[in-house]
Amino acid sequence: MKLNNRGCSMDYQKFFLSIDGRLNRKPFWLGMLALLVANLVVSGLGVVIGSYG
Repeated sequence: MKLNNRGCSMDYQKFFLSIDGRLNRKPFWLGMLALLVANLVVSGLGVVIGSYG
């Protein structure tokens, strides 16, 4: 573990599992929507060029 600016080690369990300091719902779902659209576009291109199906 690395030390942060205050000289304390980072608590990864709190970082990944707590809701403090995390993204709120709007940016999270907008990011998820962008990933979904990107996934659909790439999958569609795969079907069009014959890589799948």
